[in-house]
Amino acid sequence: ADARRELAAFDAGGPVRSVAFSPDGTHLAAGLEAGVINIFTVYSSAAHIAPTVSPRFLTTTSGGLRAAVGALAYSPDGEYLAAGDQLGGLELYDVARGGYMRRARCTGHASAVLHADWSADSTVVRTGSTSRELLQHEAPGGKRLTRDRRYGVDSRDLV
Repeated sequence: ADARRELAAFDAGGPVRSVAFSPDGTHLAAGLEAGVINIFTVYSSAAHIAPTVSPRFLTTTSGGLRAAVGALAYSPDGEYLAAGDQLGGLELYDVARGGYMRRARCTGHASAVLHADWSADSTVVRTGSTSRELLQHEAPGGKRLTRDRRYGVDSRDLV
């Protein structure tokens, strides 16, 4: 039997380019073509035979991304959401205290942000772009790190 099946279908507010679940599974972030991130609260049943998932609209981020949101990642502690767009924009949103308000705008990418990932302690977000840049920024302030603290090399040389 095929273990994959659709759990839910819903209108996310427009064409979706990226998605991310919060670490606790209660929020779903949907990055849209219009540069908007819609956040949904996810309700699920505990039924063993046919679990159901029911997303409900919660909020829209109040940031300044200017193009399709192609990268989304929640920090491991669930306090922040990183979002990157097709023009190289990168923003950090405060999930825990700010109700998804923008906490920082990060700089440095010259092209579309393709991927975002976090350090295990949620203090550094790492992003990669179409121009093969690998950048790191401190959370929550967004300060760009010029050297990789783990490896002691310039992070731009890692790609």
